Amino acid sequence: MSPTSPIIIIVSLLVALLTTKLVSVWFKIQLKPVKYISIDGLRGYLAFFVFLHHSSVYCFFLPTWNWAAPPSNLFTHFGQTSVSLFFMVTGFLFFSKLIEAREKKIDWLHFFVSRFLRLYPLYIFVLAAVFFIAFFMTDLKFLEPMSKILSEAKHWFLFAMYDNPNINTYSETNGIMASVIWSIKYEWLFYFSLPVLGLIFFKQRPAIITLLLSCFIVFSFFYFTYIKVFHFYSFLGGLIAAILAKNDVFLKLSKHFLSSLIIITCLFLAVCFFETAYLVTPLILTSIAFILIAGGNTIFGILSINVSRQIGQLSYSIYLLHTTLLFIIYRMIIGIDVAGKYSVEKFWAINMCLAVVLILLSFATYYFIELPSINSSGKVTKKIYNLKARFVKTVKPTRTSSQDGI
Repeated sequence: MSPTSPIIIIVSLLVALLTTKLVSVWFKIQLKPVKYISIDGLRGYLAFFVFLHHSSVYCFFLPTWNWAAPPSNLFTHFGQTSVSLFFMVTGFLFFSKLIEAREKKIDWLHFFVSRFLRLYPLYIFVLAAVFFIAFFMTDLKFLEPMSKILSEAKHWFLFAMYDNPNINTYSETNGIMASVIWSIKYEWLFYFSLPVLGLIFFKQRPAIITLLLSCFIVFSFFYFTYIKVFHFYSFLGGLIAAILAKNDVFLKLSKHFLSSLIIITCLFLAVCFFETAYLVTPLILTSIAFILIAGGNTIFGILSINVSRQIGQLSYSIYLLHTTLLFIIYRMIIGIDVAGKYSVEKFWAINMCLAVVLILLSFATYYFIELPSINSSGKVTKKIYNLKARFVKTVKPTRTSSQDGI
């Protein structure tokens, strides 16, 4: 069997969907209501495709020790195009909020609290696993001064935005999780730029302190870390989708079955004729496909079925957990030397079992970490506002009457 056979994709995807369906039925899990059903269904497939991408990278890495993109346009695009589409999803959702904010102002404090609680708790959980792995692989000994380890931890706690140092001298630290968290840096940069973008393009007027903080953080990103401007073109695709999604004629056309054919054709052309997604032409093709999906197209109903939406709700967990899971299995449990001798069939059989484990883990982390954090954003924001009110009341000078000599 070829390491990049389409049969691998079909069977792996069916295994993941079947696992998702069975868990949902056994535990009677209800779908969370969402505004954009097609987007909800899309995200799960994107996250799982990134898992297939990194699985393919491992397939070629294990026997050769050469970490590189797989020699397959399709498996390469599973990683690159999926990330571009994730950026478009983010752009679409939050540019839509800016457009809607013309009628109702954005509570920026609640926005950033909700983003923090959406991304950070699960990240801390996975990061704890990364630190444990790094120390386990260095014989559970402190090989560096505590001050240096704390400095390394500081960078990783910030999503490795400014640096991704090895932990406790473990040279393979970046192989545990860095191959997925790089994209979160762009997500945060986009979030912090929204107050400025809202002011420039949508005539929103955030508080001056919000605007100044936004400018300062965005400037810091560009000054202290390496940023590829090309990735922001994907967010632009989200902006175009957000604008067109307010047009009734466009929404009607997007739902037509011919639009499904256009989506498939655009993605087919991008994959077949371009080795990388990080070029203008494949990005345009991908953007066209996404814009139609954002308009409500479900690709012949695939994105709207319950199992698609159920795996979609697990997308962040799938995305963040899968490289750590692959690392544990192939570097810690099996070992590179042993796994490198496996046949293609045996490797992918193991990975299909890992797909089951990944879905089960993602259900657990979503319902015990992600969802409670998401649901707490309103309460946390309210507490911050209450603390702010108490602080202002405490420091505010008390007025004295004229009888006190004033």
